[in-house]
Amino acid sequence: MPRLTKLTDEEEIKLFTQMIALNPNAASYLNRGLSYAKSGDHTRAVADFTQAVRNCPVRTLCERPKLRF
Repeated sequence: MPRLTKLTDEEEIKLFTQMIALNPNAASYLNRGLSYAKSGDHTRAVADFTQAVRNCPVRTLCERPKLRF
């Protein structure tokens, strides 16, 4: 079975940015926001979390996410 490798925060951000370019959706913004938060870039994290809420098809599920850093 192949081993999974952990991406760096920068690699995750790059990957989610590419995903957003192809299909901007709440999950991609949320995941990139989490990557920004882990890397310490809280300003960009909040911007992506805000965009995720705007793109969320069911707003009530996105308005109070339980995020842990």
